Amino acid sequence: MLESKIIKRGENFKFSIDGEEYPPVAYITYFEENNDYKKFADIGCKLYSVTISIANKPINAGTAFKPFFKGIFDDKNSPDFSSVDEAFDKILKACPDAYIFPRVYITMPDWWIEENETEVVETVASGKREALYSEKFREDGARLLKQLINYIENSKYADRVFAYHLSGGNTQEWFHFDLNGSYSKNALKYFNMYLKERNIEAVQKLPELKECESDDEIEDEMLIKYLEFANESVADTIEHFCKAAKEALSYKKIVGAFYGYNLEVMSPLWGTHKLSKLLSSKNVDFFSSPNSYNGIRSLGYDWGDMMPNESIKLHGKLPFMENDIRTHLTKYPADARKGCDPKRIYDVPVFKGPETEELSLSAINKSFVRQISRSNGLWWFDMFGHWYDSPALLEAAKSTFEAYENLICENKITETEIAVFTDENISSKYGSRSKLYSYPNIIRDVMSKCGAPFDIYLLDDFKKVMEEKEYKAFLFIDSDTSAAKSEAKKVLQNKKLPFITFSDNSEQLNEVNIRKFLKESNIHIYSEDSDILYVGNGYLALHAIKEGEKEITLPKKYSITDQEGNTVRTDRLKLGLKKHHTKVFKIG
Repeated sequence: MLESKIIKRGENFKFSIDGEEYPPVAYITYFEENNDYKKFADIGCKLYSVTISIANKPINAGTAFKPFFKGIFDDKNSPDFSSVDEAFDKILKACPDAYIFPRVYITMPDWWIEENETEVVETVASGKREALYSEKFREDGARLLKQLINYIENSKYADRVFAYHLSGGNTQEWFHFDLNGSYSKNALKYFNMYLKERNIEAVQKLPELKECESDDEIEDEMLIKYLEFANESVADTIEHFCKAAKEALSYKKIVGAFYGYNLEVMSPLWGTHKLSKLLSSKNVDFFSSPNSYNGIRSLGYDWGDMMPNESIKLHGKLPFMENDIRTHLTKYPADARKGCDPKRIYDVPVFKGPETEELSLSAINKSFVRQISRSNGLWWFDMFGHWYDSPALLEAAKSTFEAYENLICENKITETEIAVFTDENISSKYGSRSKLYSYPNIIRDVMSKCGAPFDIYLLDDFKKVMEEKEYKAFLFIDSDTSAAKSEAKKVLQNKKLPFITFSDNSEQLNEVNIRKFLKESNIHIYSEDSDILYVGNGYLALHAIKEGEKEITLPKKYSITDQEGNTVRTDRLKLGLKKHHTKVFKIG
C-alpha cells in the first residue's frame, strides 16, 4: 500500500507520498465534464481531488443542488463503483503520475432514509436526511465508507490515491442539514444520551429554541446544553468517520475533513463550533474550509480564514484551504451544466467574478499570497469548470505551484507580532443576534487593513501559545465573562505584555482604535494606508482598496523581488496601484 503522511518543514507543511515530498497545492472541479486536468498538469499540478458520493443526494439541502450523476450505494444490494473509476480515469488520463485525494461525501441513500425514520431530520428542499448525531448513521455510514476504501485500495488506483477528504452534512461541510441543530423529535434520544454521559438528568422534551434568536445571554441551562450537544455531536461524527477511514487504511494514509468555521459561521445551530475537540485527534490530519465570504467575495476585502488556522497548525495539522476564486470566465452553474439549476437559484452575485482578466489575475494573486504567507496549503477549486482557462490565468496558477515547490521552509523573515484569541465556547451561551457573534468577522476585516500581520487562535490554546510562541501584543474578542479569558489576561498582566479586549462595544472595533493600540505596543506597521497587507513566509503583498501611490515600510533592509524578477535592496517600497490590484513581492 502507498504510504503518505503530512510532515513539517520549518513553519510549512508538505505531503510525504512514499517518501517523496509534495507541496500541498492541488486542483478540483465539481463538473468533471468541464475539467481542465490536462491544462493544470501542463503547468505542474500533481495533486488532484474529485468529489465522489456514497449516495446521489443534494449537497445543499436548502436548494437541492448536487454535482453528482450517481451515488455508489444507491442500490442497497449492488454497489456501483463506476463513478469512482470514471473520475479517477479522467485525472490519470490527463496526468498519469497524478496523486489523488477523493472528497468522499458520506451521505445516506434513499433506501437507508426509508428504513431509519428515527434517525433523520427534515430539510427545506431535499426531503429527509440523516441526522449528524445519529449512531445508526455513524455505524452504517462507516460500513459503507470502509467498503469504498476497500474497493479503492484493492484497485488499480491504490498507488495513486494518497489521502481521503471526508465530507458530509449540508454543503459537504459538516453543517446540520437543517442549519438548525438537527432539532427534531429524533434528537431527544441522543440528547438524553449526551446528558447521561455528563450525569445530568434526562428530559422529557427538547428545550425551546426561542432564546437562540435573542441578542442576550441565554438563561435556559438546558438550551445551553442542547447547543453544546449540537456542536459536539458533529465533531464526534467527524472523529468517528476519520477513525473508520484510518483503520481501513491501517493508519498508512492521510485523512482530513472540513470543520471549525468559528470565524465565519455565527450560528451555533450549524454545528461547527467544537474544533478544539478534534485538534488532538490522531485520526484527522488536515482541516479545510473555503476563503471567507466577507464582502460577497468582492475585491477590496481580505477573504480571510474561516477557521482559526494558527490553532490548527499549533497542533501539528495542516490548514488545507479551498480557493474557489471567481474570475471573468466564471459561469453560473445553470450555464455550465444544462439542467443542474432549473430555477437559476445560483444566479447570485457571490457566483459572479470580476469583469476583466486583469482583475481576475489580481484575485488569484491575492488569494495565493494570503495562503502562502500564512503557511497554509491550497487547492484551486474550479467549481463549475474552466474558471482559469486562459493563458494568463493558467500562468498565474503555474506560478503558485512553482512558489510552493521552491518555498524556503526555514524562512524566518518578518515575524508576526500580534496574536488574536477567539472563544468558540460562547457559541452555546448567547443568542444568534448577539453582537459577540459579529466580532470575529469584524476583527478579521478591520485588522486586515491595519498594516501588520496577525495570527488567530482559539482561546483554549492560550497556554500552549504562551509556551511555544512569542508575540508582542494580544487581542481578545468575544465574552469577558469566561474564566479562561480572565486567567489569560492575568498571565499577560504579570508578564507586562500589552493586550486589548473587545466585548462591550462593537464600535470600539475600528481601524483607528486598533492602529493606536498596535503603535502603543511597538508593533511594526508596514503600511499606513487601509489597503490589505499580507506578509510572512518570505512573501509580501499589497491589495489596493483604492487607486493611488502606496508606501510599504519594512523593519530593516531586505532584498525585494517583484513578480517580473526585478530585485532591489531596501527597507521602503513605493508603488502605484490601481484600485483592487495586487502587487506581490518575495523577501530575500
